[in-house]
Formats: sequence, C-alpha cells, structure tokens
Amino acid sequence: MDTKPGTSPASVPVAAIEHDYSKLERFVEDHKKSLLFALVVVLLVISTFFIYQFFRYKGESDAARAFTSAGTVDALRKTAADFPGKVAAGSALLELADRLWAEEKPAESREALQTFLSSYSSHPRYHAAYLALALQCQAAGDFDEADENLRRAMGSEVPPDIDQLARIQLAGLWVARAVHARDSGDSEAVAQFVREAASSYDQLAAGPLSPYHEAMIEDQRLRLNLIAPGALGDEEEEETEAARAEESGTAPQSPEPATAPLQPAAGEPVPEDAEAAESPLETPLPPEPESDAPPAAEETSPVEPGANPAVSTEH
Repeated sequence: MDTKPGTSPASVPVAAIEHDYSKLERFVEDHKKSLLFALVVVLLVISTFFIYQFFRYKGESDAARAFTSAGTVDALRKTAADFPGKVAAGSALLELADRLWAEEKPAESREALQTFLSSYSSHPRYHAAYLALALQCQAAGDFDEADENLRRAMGSEVPPDIDQLARIQLAGLWVARAVHARDSGDSEAVAQFVREAASSYDQLAAGPLSPYHEAMIEDQRLRLNLIAPGALGDEEEEETEAARAEESGTAPQSPEPATAPLQPAAGEPVPEDAEAAESPLETPLPPEPESDAPPAAEETSPVEPGANPAVSTEH
C-alpha cells in the first residue's frame, strides 16, 4: 500500500459506512431498561401462577383424601372445617346433611345444607342442595319455604336434569299441600291445590321425560287421584282403582262373556274334543269290573197312606 510520507497506515480511513437503526431497534435501544423490567415482571407472574396452581391442586387433593376417609359425622365436620372453600369440603357438608337426616336430626341437617348453600355457590351440586332442602322443609310442613327453594333450582342457568326434577317435586308439593288441607278439613284449599297439581302434570307431560322421572310422575298422579278421584280424567281413575285393588289384595272381577259358547246344531255330531272340553275338571272313572252274579233285586218299601213318597223312611 502506498502512503504519503509522514503518515502511518493506521491513520488512513478505510471506508465510511453509515448505519441507520430500524424503528424496532431504536425502540429497544431507547426503552431497554423498561423492557427488561417488564420481562422480569412477566416471569414473576408466570412463576407465581404455577406455584398457586400447585398448592391449590395439593389442597384439593388433601381435602379429597380427607373426605373419602371420613366415615363418621365428626370426621365430616372436621373435613368441612379444615378445608374451607374446597370442593371436597362442600361435598362433606352434603354428606353430613344426609347422615344427620338419617339419624333423625332434621335441624342440624338443615343447618348443614344452609351452610353449604351460603358458601359453595360454584360447587357442582349447588342447585341439587336446594332440592334436598325443599324436601326437608316439605317434611316439616314448611310448604312456603319448600316452594321458594324449589323455584331457586329452576331456570336456564340450572342443569336441565335438576330443573326438570325441581318441577316434578313442585308438582308433588301441590299434592302434599292438598293432603294437608284435606286433613285440616279445608275443602276449598284442596280443590285449589288439586288444580295446581293437575296443571303442573299437564305441563310436564308436554316435554321429554326420562324413565326415572316418568315413574316419579306416575306415582304422584296416582296419589293425587286417590285424594281427588276424577281430577286427572277417566283413565287415571281406572288406574287408581286397579292400584287400590292391588293394595287391598282383591283383584277386580272380570265380566262374564256376553255370549254363551256355541252349541252344535240339532242332529250334528259332537266332536270328541268338545265333549272333553265340557268338563275339563272331571276325571273319567275307571270301568267297573264285570260280575257273573245276577243283579240284586231292588228293595222297595211300601208307602204308607198319606206319607210323602219323596222322603225315605229307612233309618
């Protein structure tokens, strides 16, 4: 390389290159510290989420393990108290309500259901608890409260099977009210409740029903027709009469045939099968052995004057 005298090669410029930053590069260069801080925050959020999910899953697992191993009322109470808010704790309260009801402690059972309904609105069996509470209120004679609980288990936000079951129970509640009014001697209330129940059954019959729900409705309709015969029509009344006869152990007598069995015409031979059919219960007697002895003479007794010839005088 030729250089001028008095200059060194390092001081001679090779080339002048101009570099223009893109918009992205300029943005990164200008906000480098802010972007680094945001990245740290995102990593913290993600790690916090996974830690939360881990402990949440662990808590649900521990609660489920405690619930499955709880075999007594006290153990169910402890599970519900130790794991508040967990799905298994809500299930423990429902199981506790069932156990207390079976032990004939309705007040404590209702309290457990009310605690569940106030604290576990996201539980999968939340609306089903209203059905259980309604049945307890109905058994205690609190028909108005039972009605309110059943209507809370209805609606578009309720699972379809729970909604349908609540409507069936509401129709049964009208039947229970009719029974209570009948026992109280209030005939006007009986008529009103019977109309409400019949209307409810007509609405239920218009929609699709599962075999289980159809059996429930049939049982309630028969009960209603026993209270008010003819309220559901002639068919239901006939079915109710058959149910009454079955319960009493006396089957309804079948009517006699309208026409007598056909007889052969005069002079027409009678088939052997027909002769046998005339007396199906009679067993033919074996023939008597023939005897060579002459037949015994019949003894006749003289009839006294003025005596009745149809009455034998032999002793």
